[in-house]
Amino acid sequence: QIEAPSLVLWGRQDGILEKEFAQRFLDTLPDASLQWIEECGHVPHLEQPEETARVISEFLRSDKFGGVASPSSSASGDTGMLAGL
Repeated sequence: QIEAPSLVLWGRQDGILEKEFAQRFLDTLPDASLQWIEECGHVPHLEQPEETARVISEFLRSDKFGGVASPSSSASGDTGMLAGL
């Protein structure tokens, strides 16, 4: 059972898995968020790497994680794991 906040990335033009499967993830994971990646098929990290990185970074900086990494902490020289995101 996954209880941590989860990000479901889904390519809007995914030709392998139907869009209904994205909803199944949301229904199954108790704290999941869905983010569609436009102009993207089944592998967002390869097809839209910049957008995928931006969305993941935004998710990790969200309130769901208590502000673990913020833009100001990376600007101040913080070398933590999320500092470069």
